Amino acid sequence: MRRRVTRFVAALAVAGVAVVEAAPPASQIGSWEAPRKWPVVGIHAMVLATGEVMHYAYEEARGPEENRVYYEGSRAKIWNPETDKFKDVSWESNVFCSGHSFLADGKIFVTGGIRQEGCPTEGREETFLFDPFTREWTAYEPMRLPRYYPTNLTLGDGSVMILSGNNSHCKLVSAMEIMEPGEGIRVVKEGKKVFKLYPRVHLLPDGRVVNVGVEPRTLVFDTTNPSEGWVGVARTNHGEYRWEGTSFQIPGDPFKVMICGGFETYEGDRPTDTCEVIDFSEKKPQWRYTAPMSQPRGHANAVLLPDGKVLVVGGGGHNLYDDPVRQAEIFDPETGRWSPAGLTRWGRMYHSTAVLIPDGRVISAGQDDVPGGASGAGAFAEFYRPPYLHRGKRPRIKQAVTTLEYGGEVQMKLKPGKQIEKVVLIRPSAVTHSVNSTQRYVPLEFELIKGARVTVYGPTNPNEAPPGYYMLFAVNRAGVPSEAVMVQVVPPAPVEEETP
Repeated sequence: MRRRVTRFVAALAVAGVAVVEAAPPASQIGSWEAPRKWPVVGIHAMVLATGEVMHYAYEEARGPEENRVYYEGSRAKIWNPETDKFKDVSWESNVFCSGHSFLADGKIFVTGGIRQEGCPTEGREETFLFDPFTREWTAYEPMRLPRYYPTNLTLGDGSVMILSGNNSHCKLVSAMEIMEPGEGIRVVKEGKKVFKLYPRVHLLPDGRVVNVGVEPRTLVFDTTNPSEGWVGVARTNHGEYRWEGTSFQIPGDPFKVMICGGFETYEGDRPTDTCEVIDFSEKKPQWRYTAPMSQPRGHANAVLLPDGKVLVVGGGGHNLYDDPVRQAEIFDPETGRWSPAGLTRWGRMYHSTAVLIPDGRVISAGQDDVPGGASGAGAFAEFYRPPYLHRGKRPRIKQAVTTLEYGGEVQMKLKPGKQIEKVVLIRPSAVTHSVNSTQRYVPLEFELIKGARVTVYGPTNPNEAPPGYYMLFAVNRAGVPSEAVMVQVVPPAPVEEETP
């Protein structure tokens, strides 16, 4: 019957009769809500341990010659999804184009930013902490070197690796630094390496850190044996730079890393639609092409979803803001295929972000193509409802926990328990400039006890799930997730020895 309908539609088209095909249902492609006004340009986006979302940008004005003038401050707002209200948490220092990642206690560790006193992309050495519970910024110990466009990566022991960025002379920093909570910041001499700005790095389950771009040569740093430094392991098949490309670890298979899109030139020309995957569990890992995206794009953002798929949204075909790609799409790691995910109202290219929030939606925001984001894309946010939110009743977590120990177990109440297919942790996003090294997808083992009672087992490997806060989702057989609860993954409590 399907074939007959297709032939009939084709015959009408040949006869010159206009045919309007029905759009795929939302259960297949999801839906985009109407854009809503947003009081801050979402250049940096973090999902906090409280379940709230923080966006921050710079304080900006335009001079008579349309030159940007950066004030010494950062405009920051927190949005509460439960009350739908905003809280101003603007900060006196300019942390625009900083690095950021989460610490075990839920605080955000922010490194560098822009000073712009001597040269246009001059970095700053200051670091800061933001506490999501008190909503306060505090100054932390400065780095040894100023950095603008650095990348932070939280490691399995809770420390943070700091890479790249421009120094006070607008030159690339080669030194690696490590921040150890409670111990301060130190230089790791074995980690010396020049990377392009905002390197795309990921933590593997065995403790190695991999750099998968912007450069075509892939490098590995073994945190358990740092004396070897950065070691080359492979080159991409694309063989060109992926400026403003995106990368992520495959959900449920964190040894595999995927890279997509980007520009072949620093000026934002010659975008690619190609994607490649590498498996670092292999003895000699090699990049392999997978299915390309529907369109070439740079400046896109990739978001891990609770059903194990990956949403790619935004990006464009030229320069910072030209030829935007409004077609979002979803990658399915099980099939290796892409499927359409609807059209955004606004293009989202340079300085845009996208994050998963606890209710299962995705917020796409940012792009500063106008002064201060007063109009155009930067003044709006768009919410995406993935296909799973159009597939019937959602599971419910009726009784949850607030902490989950490594190797431990907890009991929860999930409804309907018999239909739960998986329980997953997703580490919240801290994203900017298409770089999101914080998000992680961690499947958990679980066991149905009786009725709605389920025993959930905590992760066992801190390299797969670094300590800190996660969104915990229960997903049913139809791929429909519950709303998430925020849980803190912690080491087991020390056992007190009895006094003889």
